[in-house]
Amino acid sequence: MCGDGANDCGALKAADVGISLSDLEASIAAPFTSLISNISCVPKLLCEGRCALVTSFSCFKFMALYSLTQFSTVLMLYSYLGNLGDLQYLYIDLILALPLAIFMARTKAEDKLSRKTPTSDLLSIRVLLSLFGQVGLQLAFQVFIFLNVRAQSWYQKPAAEPGLEIISSYENAVLFRFSIFVYLFLSWILSIGRPFRRPLLTNVPFTISALILGGCCATLLFLSHPWILDTFELKRVPWNYRVFLSLMIGVYLVGAYMFEKVVECL
Repeated sequence: MCGDGANDCGALKAADVGISLSDLEASIAAPFTSLISNISCVPKLLCEGRCALVTSFSCFKFMALYSLTQFSTVLMLYSYLGNLGDLQYLYIDLILALPLAIFMARTKAEDKLSRKTPTSDLLSIRVLLSLFGQVGLQLAFQVFIFLNVRAQSWYQKPAAEPGLEIISSYENAVLFRFSIFVYLFLSWILSIGRPFRRPLLTNVPFTISALILGGCCATLLFLSHPWILDTFELKRVPWNYRVFLSLMIGVYLVGAYMFEKVVECL
């Protein structure tokens, strides 16, 4: 509903979206006020509203998947009385998840109004399929890596001590290195821009932070400097297995991206 007079106040207040075309009485009742006294603002408002809705759903899915991914990692480590180290938790929660969650919401709305409409129900099939599908995908990869590292000739079973958690182990080393890329990739996959948001590269803060964090994750994956291993309580993994792990990370990225694109087309 668009109106510019006092007689429009009731309709502006009752409408799903009320736009006042005047800064006088109507602006008090309407949620939105246009500084231009015509209806040219309607497509812009629809674009911004759709962008806000899609962004809210993306942030919700990212926070849910971030928690469930970490839960999957820790649950597998618990199977032999293991756990993530304190600095590993800090790196995931503070260094990775926090800036990604903040900056992924800064992508601006697309200028052109799309014929397609976004999902408005948080419990819709599209949202739930995306959420549970991504959970199942990362879980399948983590379980495979967890079992695969145990089948290697150089693998050594962690020695359990009563009352003590096992931090430094091969299972911890490979799952931590894999999962940090999962968080990074999910923030990118769930921030797909068009048709409701601008391309992701236009979000400069997110792009810069993702590149920096990607470099940090690659450093943790490929470098085995004693300082890195001691600081993060990581076991030294052979170079050829780190290359294999990087291939698995690439396969996961392609699979997660293609799955999300398929769900978006439903």
